[in-house]
Amino acid sequence: MSSLPASNRLPDIKRWFCNEAAPWLPQGEAEPAFWYIMEEVLGICRSKALAEGSLFFLTEGQLRKLLLVLKDIKSFKPLQYITGRAHFMGLSLYVDSRCLIPRPETEELVAWMTQDAHVLNADSILDVGTGSGAIALALKAFLPAARVEGMDVSADALKIAQRNANALRLNVHFFQADILREEFDLKGWDVVVANPPYIPENEKSLLQRQVRDWEPPQALFVPDDDPYLFYRVILQKLSPGQVAFFELGEKQAEGLEALVRAFGSQDFELRFDSQGHIRMAKVVK
Repeated sequence: MSSLPASNRLPDIKRWFCNEAAPWLPQGEAEPAFWYIMEEVLGICRSKALAEGSLFFLTEGQLRKLLLVLKDIKSFKPLQYITGRAHFMGLSLYVDSRCLIPRPETEELVAWMTQDAHVLNADSILDVGTGSGAIALALKAFLPAARVEGMDVSADALKIAQRNANALRLNVHFFQADILREEFDLKGWDVVVANPPYIPENEKSLLQRQVRDWEPPQALFVPDDDPYLFYRVILQKLSPGQVAFFELGEKQAEGLEALVRAFGSQDFELRFDSQGHIRMAKVVK
């Protein structure tokens, strides 16, 4: 059971919230979480609240909402699932536990794509494992003339992707399909992009509980004996001239490069993310 703040004044509310939330969040994230919740849940502008300081009060109703948020935080529910909102490449997306939460490194992958000549000249783009639709919708917003589609094996995830497309008024076609099925091919698209499952099952215990307990397992994990499953299948299905962009795990660059060489390609490029890890790849078949 959460304690109560000393008063409804902003300094006391912030101190109380951060003390209550800190043990349940990654180190250093309590204060950012407070301001995120203030804006997303309570609709309170940070700059206005800071300007008023100790003269800024929360109502009893707002305090009750914070208590409910703390209850969710203490169950390790991710903040984006609490608010139902994630921000990606300037887009505001609805998210819940039926889809992955879009990550900053995925934004970096999309940013790379929007500067790439193959993508800029593409007539058609397919997002494999689209989840919330984040990648597909961001690419469509940047390339309105291109035919952008997103596929996912999860019907629940596709409902979220379509909801986001409708809210953003972006014409992306989403459809249900399994990339692992032999009969599904990639013909008909110039560019393929995927942020596939790549975490071995035996590494599940290493993840933060916000991820392990709440995000959809089928979008995260691969068999221990086949960590490159989705990359291999996509590479097998590429035709000459097609281009693929991948997000990958921090330790997967070498293995992916070996796969690319085994299947043959015109070009292969790896890129670092802003944290200095190799997290992105481009393959020209």
